[in-house]
Amino acid sequence: MARKTVYVSDLSNKQIPEGSGAKVRVAFADARRGVFELDLTDREGAGVGGQGPQGRSPGQEAEGRYIGPEVAGWP
Repeated sequence: MARKTVYVSDLSNKQIPEGSGAKVRVAFADARRGVFELDLTDREGAGVGGQGPQGRSPGQEAEGRYIGPEVAGWP
């Protein structure tokens, strides 16, 4: 007998088509609270965005301009 796993969104209770979907892992700073995962559809997963990578890429110039003492009003 064959088995088939069907994933269902934890937010909307809609079935997630095979080969798509997203998993969101939540880890608390307090380790006693544990870690859990949510299964989401593609659309729901796209809406759960965090911050992207911080900083700038190697070789990329810094934004802004240098403000020397004469511009900043220093004596």
